[in-house]
Amino acid sequence: IIGGQAYPMPLMPGKEVVASSFFDGMVASYSPSLPEVVLGVGGIGLALVMATFAMKVLPFLPQSLSDAAADPHHEAAAQKQAAAT
Repeated sequence: IIGGQAYPMPLMPGKEVVASSFFDGMVASYSPSLPEVVLGVGGIGLALVMATFAMKVLPFLPQSLSDAAADPHHEAAAQKQAAAT
């Protein structure tokens, strides 16, 4: 919610408006309509589908989590440990 819309700023500070037909300064309640809710949920769903598709197609995730594949120093550490024993 934009703060200025939830709690309107005074239009004329220090002055009092005697009568207004626009309900100035009143805090109004708001509830979204069904099409607005559907658009919001659909947008989130579309973003999730796009992210899932991107993770499946593009190489974001590693193919393997083994030490040999994930750790670039794995081979050197294994050789050092073998030499120490």
